[in-house]
Amino acid sequence: MQRIALLGSTGSIGTNALDVISMFPDKFNVSLLSTHSNIGLLLKQIDKFRPKAVSVVDIEKAREIREKLKKKKIKLYEGETGLCNMLEDISVDTLIVGIVGASALLPILTAVSKVKKIALANKEALVMAGDIIMKKIKKNNVEILPVDSEHSAIFQCIGTEKKDIKKIYLTGS
Repeated sequence: MQRIALLGSTGSIGTNALDVISMFPDKFNVSLLSTHSNIGLLLKQIDKFRPKAVSVVDIEKAREIREKLKKKKIKLYEGETGLCNMLEDISVDTLIVGIVGASALLPILTAVSKVKKIALANKEALVMAGDIIMKKIKKNNVEILPVDSEHSAIFQCIGTEKKDIKKIYLTGS
């Protein structure tokens, strides 16, 4: 049973990942969920997947659901620091990163020494700190899997062979 942490569970990457995960209940256990502020959808996901903990980045929204989560016996982490603390505190096998922009960088760097796989939908973290992330991934023997369209397409074109690629040009949408 693979223990999954899903960052950005209420966004399009997160909801699609949960749809796939729900098809394989004997293979995956959703241990951690996070959202920026969509607590309505998060509460529905909690009822369905019963994670050990959740993180809500928006402090005001976290306060709104604190009592509900106590009753459900689910640990709540608040704010950006809370998201990283959650990844430090609770062991998982695979991290799915569906959060956007620079906000993914610290959680990725926090988790890279604690997970076996990172399924990455966030390009910005690699643009900002790809060298640092990739060195830590190699050092910790972590498998990285692209799950968003552009970098997944490149990954599929390159395949599993090592090729001597000097540059890749990726157009923006």
